[in-house]
Amino acid sequence: MYLFSFKTFPGFTKNESPDKTIFSFDRMFYSSQHVGNPGDLLVCEDDLLLNLWEEISFPEMYRITYPSLPMKVRYAEFFDQHFLTFLHWMVYERYSSYKNVMKYFVNLEILELLKREAKLPSEKSGHKDAQTLVIFPDNWTRFNVLPPATFEEKNLISLVSTDTQNKKDLHRRSVKKGLATTIIATHSEVFQPFCNLKKILLYDPDKRYYNNQQDPRYTLPVVAEKMAEIYGAELVMK
Repeated sequence: MYLFSFKTFPGFTKNESPDKTIFSFDRMFYSSQHVGNPGDLLVCEDDLLLNLWEEISFPEMYRITYPSLPMKVRYAEFFDQHFLTFLHWMVYERYSSYKNVMKYFVNLEILELLKREAKLPSEKSGHKDAQTLVIFPDNWTRFNVLPPATFEEKNLISLVSTDTQNKKDLHRRSVKKGLATTIIATHSEVFQPFCNLKKILLYDPDKRYYNNQQDPRYTLPVVAEKMAEIYGAELVMK
């Protein structure tokens, strides 16, 4: 199985490493063990690892073997199948690395994220209401299209890149648990772990703000089309 490590130097310290070139690598490793399921978060000593299983993008790039140490499941379905499929597609289609793409999908300071989740009450599992994602090219367009009262609606969250990491983590949990049914976002905040995404509204698809110039380079309308396909959601461009 393939593993993404959330530790900077997994298995050893930087000075102890027999091959220091590993630290310029991608935090991706292979293990002959089979623990948990795809999308599970595993724990191995003081390291946390996302289980990507066998089907990854560009497997020929990842030949470093993770140390043969006992592992167990720390968080089942940390990524669900939709989110995993989306992650692999972003790496493959953007010809990027898992390290560069992963930062869009989850807070890489994973211990801080788990501590925040542990402080919150758990929700009962069950039916999840349909979720709608509304995407704007910039904040100016968003506030001019939507009346101020919109942002006071129940089960609505508004995602912006300037939010604190704590706020981003709390919002991500709301999306994942189905507590948020309407999600308003700009282009960099659409990578959320939706639990029941049914509709995507994309405003002004031709705006240049939708073209991300950093690795992974992407065009938001193309990404939105793929999200609609993965989640079985309706896509409306306005």
